[in-house]
Amino acid sequence: MLALLVVAAILSPPASTVRLLHALSHGKSTLFAGAQKKARRTLSAFLESRQDDRVEFAAEACSVEMEAVESGTPRKITFQCRFASRQQARDYIASLLIALARPLNPPFSDPVSGDLAYRGTMVAQRRLVGMEIDLIHDDSWRAVLLLIEGGPRIVIPER
Repeated sequence: MLALLVVAAILSPPASTVRLLHALSHGKSTLFAGAQKKARRTLSAFLESRQDDRVEFAAEACSVEMEAVESGTPRKITFQCRFASRQQARDYIASLLIALARPLNPPFSDPVSGDLAYRGTMVAQRRLVGMEIDLIHDDSWRAVLLLIEGGPRIVIPER
């Protein structure tokens, strides 16, 4: 019985997304290179859908979206899962950050209660990566980690 619980935990959608981020983060190339191939291998139980320059892998309450895909490489990757409790969502975010194994600037800190919005950067394979972390409560707790190649989102005003 314990073996079944361990297998279920390893194959759960949140655990699969953490394994994908670990594979991306510890690869020999950039964080974004080969992301679609690694996602197809790691998230084989997820449903894959495509639309223009966007690929989404979804299963139960979790999804991984890859956007602005150019020549098979995304420029933006979003990891998102829904949970019944804030603690489960916090634990998921903590697992994603452990999988990244990189220092964040500014350092990440999680408030004890309520929603969370973090904006920062990290360096992966000598390249700047923008990072956004959100913990949002609506009908459930939604944990979101967004990685942006080249640094944080920049809004250029129209002239």
